This record gives sequence, C-alpha cells and structure tokens, in this order.
Amino acid sequence: MRTTFLFWAFNVVSLLTLLLLLAMVRKDTTVQVRFLMLFALVVGVGYYFFSERSAFYIHTSAARTSHSLESTGPIDLAAVWDNQDDGFFRGVQLAVEEINARGGVAQDPERSGRSARPIRLSRFFERDGQESDKVQYELARQVAIVAVVGHRSAEQAISASLTYDNNKLLYLASTVSDPRLTGHGFRNVFRSIPDDKQLAGALVAYCRNRGAGRIALLYPRTPYGNTLAAIFRDRLRASNPNVEDREHALSIATMQSYAPGEDDFSALVSNLGNYQYDAILIADALPRAGALIREIRMRGIDQLIIGSDAMASPRLWEASGGQARDVVVASLLPADGTAPAAMAVEFARNYLARYGMPPDNWASEGYEAVRLLAQAWERAGTTLPAAVGSALRAYRGWRGLYGEYGFGQDGEVLDRPVYLKQMQQGQFVAVGSFGEGSENGIGLALRGAGGKGRLQGLNGEAAAFPRQHDGAGVLSE
Repeated sequence: MRTTFLFWAFNVVSLLTLLLLLAMVRKDTTVQVRFLMLFALVVGVGYYFFSERSAFYIHTSAARTSHSLESTGPIDLAAVWDNQDDGFFRGVQLAVEEINARGGVAQDPERSGRSARPIRLSRFFERDGQESDKVQYELARQVAIVAVVGHRSAEQAISASLTYDNNKLLYLASTVSDPRLTGHGFRNVFRSIPDDKQLAGALVAYCRNRGAGRIALLYPRTPYGNTLAAIFRDRLRASNPNVEDREHALSIATMQSYAPGEDDFSALVSNLGNYQYDAILIADALPRAGALIREIRMRGIDQLIIGSDAMASPRLWEASGGQARDVVVASLLPADGTAPAAMAVEFARNYLARYGMPPDNWASEGYEAVRLLAQAWERAGTTLPAAVGSALRAYRGWRGLYGEYGFGQDGEVLDRPVYLKQMQQGQFVAVGSFGEGSENGIGLALRGAGGKGRLQGLNGEAAAFPRQHDGAGVLSE
C-alpha cells in the first residue's frame, strides 16, 4: 500500500513539474533546456524503479496464493523475535521438530493426492523500529512464506500486521496484548492470548474482592505503560456505575508516571506518602518494575502490589532483590504446582530435555503458536491464508497447552482464561482465574491468597468464567 501510494504520488508530481518546465522552455534558454533533459532522465529512472517495485508488491499476494495452493513440499513458516532472548525461538523450534518428527502436517491424501508436509522454519531478528520495518518487507517479498509468528513489542507487531495483511500473509501474534493489534478489522491477523483489557479486568476484579478500593497507579511513559495504565483506569471506572454504596466503589488515588530510563525511584515513592491508597498497580515490565518494587518495600510500604503479565516471571523475585513478597500478577500461564493439562506437562519435560532449562512464558507461547497453526493447516486442508483464517474463526476446539479455545471474527482469542498468581519466597502460587461473561462484565474465581482466607468470585462461584461467544464468533456482552 505504501509503495503503491508513493508510485502514484511520484507520477503526479512528475507530470505537474514536466508541464511547468514545458511552459518555461518557450523562452528557449539553454540552461532551461539542459535542466529539462536532466529532469527527463531522472523521471525515467524513477518511473522504472517505482513501477517495477510497485508491480512486485501488487502481484505478491497473487504469487503467495498460487504457492499456497500447492499440495507438496515443505510449509514455510517465519518466526520473528529480538536477539536479546532466545526463549521464543526455542519454543517455536521445539514445536517444529516435534511436528516434523511425526511426519509433518497431515493432510487428507484422498483430496488431490495430498499427504503430510514438513514445516520449514525461517528465523528473523529485529532490534529496533527500523530493523523491524526491514524484516516486515523482507517477509512480504518471500512468497513461499505463508504464516508469521512473533514480534515482541506491540508497536512492531501493530506495524507488521498492516504489512502482512496487505500482502495476504497470515500473522499470529502470541505475545502482544495491546488491543490495537486487532482493531483494524484485518482478516489475516490473529491474537492467541488475552488482551490488556482482560488482564486489567482481572486485576480490577481482584482489587474489588480484596476490598482495595483506592489504587495508586504507577507507570512509565512508554507505549506499553501508557496503554495499560489507561485501560486499567477505564476498566476500574466501568466497574462502578451500578455501585450505589460509594464506600465500595473503586477509584484512582493517584496516577504517577516516570521516564522510560528511570532507575532512581526514591522521589516517586516518597511522593506516595501524600495519598491514601489500598493497593499499588505497577504498569511496567521487568527488570525496572522489580527495582520499583524494591524501593517501595524498602520504604516500609506494605500495601498490596499488583502487576500485569509483563511482571509474571520468576525473575521478579531476583529483580526486586527479594522484596516482591505477596505481589499479585495477571498471567497467561497457571502457577507451578496447579496440575496443568497433560500436554503442558509433556511440553515442559521435552523442553527441559532439549534445552536443559525450564520453559518461560515466551517459550510456551512460541510453542503454542506453531501447534495451533499446524492444527489449522490440517483442518483447512491447505496453507492458503484466507482458508486458514476462516478455519480459525469457525472452529471452537483448538487444543492448547492449558485447554481449548477459539477465535472471534475480530481475530481475538475466545475462552482463554487469565490466571492470577502471587509471589511468595521466590515462587508463584495460584490465586485464581478470570474470564469475561458475568453480568457486570467481570468474573473472577479466587482460591485464597496470602493467608487471608478463601475469597469468593463476584457471583459467589469458585470457578473460572470464560469469555463468551455466540455461534458466529461475536462476543456476547
């Protein structure tokens, strides 16, 4: 789209400039004639470059469609991640190895002679915004690639989603929770994890159950921090309209931000003494969130601290200098020792045997994404992105590490819960699970935490409330 626009804009400007120069040539000056000849040469070269480049991108989607209809040969999958953490790549690689070891992606041999096909993985590294743009367009040029997983940051993922959808390339985001990712109505973009609205909703429900009515909100001035803080504030306000007893209403005691590179939180924490609050929400990621928690606890502040999935890592204890006691986080994975599904147990065992370390959140989501795509390719009977996208939306029983789920028409995941975990002595213990679908839009099942006894969900049930959908995949509010 961007290249096509530049191509036509260049043509219009060139035409207007040419008409202007033709009018000037009537004066028959040598300098003007020479300039006209030079300009004509530049226009010719530029026209050739842009027309060739535009034609390539215009026909890329058609070439990819033709390649996707092939029933033999490997299925080309691209994984994109940064070079700071290999966990995601390791999870993706393990899934590819397991699928290929069993023979590949099974396809019905009775349909056009199709048989199982192996997955061929290509890894791409990105470091910053400019590097991400290069990766996106490099992937768009490779018509053999039919699907992409990865992109660590929300900004890079959102930018990439435009490029991939425009080039008819299926994109499955498994680590980005920013709601904007699926807000464009793209048909080839999917998210396999709950978004920030669900994560924030789980934390709001937990605060209400704990009686933490006044929340101090601390966040960095980054895209992630700004987005999560705003969503949490809005979800908190939305939970109050039917609360007649203002004593039980939730409110923001203070919102304070800090610079992205901040490492001295003494002034920020000292300023908290000017407010009355029951809980502190930190809308930040590790390791900076750990440093902030350490400063808070070292000042003798014992109020409840909550955070989102960017803090849901065992590294939280180390990053906080052992001060993250009783910190509650919303997570995509259940706590250790909570009897996960057999598939999750097998994955953790195989990952440990393959890499000599337990899987982290990134590895789990990378593994989950590839297994999901393999199921979709098998059910669709093709790797054609449009057909695979339709299959993802139509079927509700995709098998994941921690249960089954589906996708709505907007590409958002359905029926995947948010888990609440509490840090105790360097280990996360289960608090509860969360999903949308209760009368007031927030459902929470709590198991009791921090020695404060058993806590009930908003409707008194000790069970998860999954996000609901109707037969067409549209959310039922």
